[in-house]
Amino acid sequence: MKMPDVLLSNLRDMVFERNIEKIKSILEISPDELNPEDFVTLDEVNLIVLESLEEEDVKDIEESEHILYSISLSANTLKSIFYKIKTRIFTNYMSKLVSRGYFECAFSEEDNDFIFSVSEKGKEHGIEKIPEWL
Repeated sequence: MKMPDVLLSNLRDMVFERNIEKIKSILEISPDELNPEDFVTLDEVNLIVLESLEEEDVKDIEESEHILYSISLSANTLKSIFYKIKTRIFTNYMSKLVSRGYFECAFSEEDNDFIFSVSEKGKEHGIEKIPEWL
C-alpha cells in the first residue's frame, strides 16, 4: 500500500526541519543541498509508516489524505515513526558523507554496528569528531 504523498512529504519535512541544525552542524552545507528528498525519499518514509502501522497491528487502513485522522494511533507509535524517519535521515546523510570522503566507516562484528571516524579530508573541512547525537 502506498500512503498519500502529501502525508509522507509532511511527515518527512516536519522531521527534517526539526533536525536541520544538527545536519548543518556536521558540515557546512549550502542551501541548495538542503533538499529533504536527498536525505530520505518518500518511498522510504512510506515503508517506515507502513512498518510502524503493522507493528501497531492497525487494520482496515482507508486510503485518504487524512489517513492519520482515520486511524487511532498511540503516542508511542507516532514517536516511533518520527524517530525512525530521523534515524533514516541521519543514516543516509552519513552514508553520503562517507562516500564523499569526510568520514571513514567500518563494521564492528563485536558491536554488531558501524563505526565512523573523521577522515583527513573531514579534518581539513573543520570536522573534529563524530557528533555525540549520531
